[in-house]
Amino acid sequence: MSKSKKTKTSPKKSIALIAMIVILIGTNLATIYYFTLYQPSIPAEDVPQNIGDVMDNPVAYIGKTFTITGYYVISAGYPLLVESLISFMNNSLKPSNYIIVTGQPPPSMEEFLGLQCDVKGVGEWADQSDGVLGVRFSSYIGRVGESTFPGIYEDKVLDMAWFKDNLEVIDPTAEKYAVLYSGGIKPEKAYYRYWNDIIYMHFILQMHGYSEDNIYVVYKDGVGEDTYTPVEYPATHTSMDTVFNILSQEMGARDTLFFYTTNHGGSGGISVWGPMDNTGALTHNQVADWLDSITCD
Repeated sequence: MSKSKKTKTSPKKSIALIAMIVILIGTNLATIYYFTLYQPSIPAEDVPQNIGDVMDNPVAYIGKTFTITGYYVISAGYPLLVESLISFMNNSLKPSNYIIVTGQPPPSMEEFLGLQCDVKGVGEWADQSDGVLGVRFSSYIGRVGESTFPGIYEDKVLDMAWFKDNLEVIDPTAEKYAVLYSGGIKPEKAYYRYWNDIIYMHFILQMHGYSEDNIYVVYKDGVGEDTYTPVEYPATHTSMDTVFNILSQEMGARDTLFFYTTNHGGSGGISVWGPMDNTGALTHNQVADWLDSITCD
């Protein structure tokens, strides 16, 4: 029969194991010492708390020093910390989502309007009947790097001096103007239905208070198909230059323009009356430039 062999532990391995255990114990002791004795903990009153958490039990913070975090705004002269800027901007503030900063916050805090701030102070009722909590200002920390929504974060009475300096007299009598256009392109394609569209629109505009003197009809060769609807200009680039030059001089800040076209056209633009204008269609950019030329000064 074979005899079992006993395993022998090397003295060197035992020493290495003991050394590792000693190192682990020493590391743990050093960690405990650092966090409990050497490194002092942050006082509870300096740990920023969210508005929602505080407002779950505001009574517990009356007379207690604590730090509250929120977005800094000023409403009707009252400095506030709000839980969300949207609640301030859309007028949905309620006691559960804001705290009034009482006492005397320094003017330097206004640099952080719309940004998050941590405010330290003693809790007190700002309006106990409505359950609005206040924190009597002691100190603050502004979070410079915090991103924010664009907006105005101080609700205050506007400076009337600005209005007086920038007041412009506006003509109280608004005028309505219209341009009715149909190019026709050429005789065999100048369908009468386009003229009928012009007639109907001319009539409808007068029903809605447009003066006939303010309606410019730009049609085909400049001659109407009847004597009822006046045609001022033929459908050409030159005519459109003339009409919009007149409008740019006549129209004021409160006046309106109605531009109507019934015609052939396509991606290249709006057709003109070919026999009188061989420069091509009225392009979309040209029409936009004509409209932009009316500055209503």
